[in-house]
Amino acid sequence: MTTPKKTAAASGRGTYSDMELLLDFVLIDKSIDWKEEAACKGMDTNQFFPEKGSTQTVIEAKAVCTACRVQQKCLDYAVTNHIMQGVWGGKSPAQRKEYLRIKNRSNRL
Repeated sequence: MTTPKKTAAASGRGTYSDMELLLDFVLIDKSIDWKEEAACKGMDTNQFFPEKGSTQTVIEAKAVCTACRVQQKCLDYAVTNHIMQGVWGGKSPAQRKEYLRIKNRSNRL
């Protein structure tokens, strides 16, 4: 299971680089080769980890994901690693939880 090791505020910085963000989780699947093709590559990662209640930021992050060639790989990465913060693969934490529930139910059938 993944857990954040620290927060940007706790580390004394206001933002994360892409690699710092990924290194802040204990990962099951560490392969991130798909990230080179991501539509969000080079963007401010804070856009994908908005403050609670920042609906417009979530909408904007999801819009980036809709045009992404590796959206499904990103979603699978977050689900596999149990990452429950931020927007991954165009889905919020609640949407990923529901996606995983449906996926697990269909795997049992």
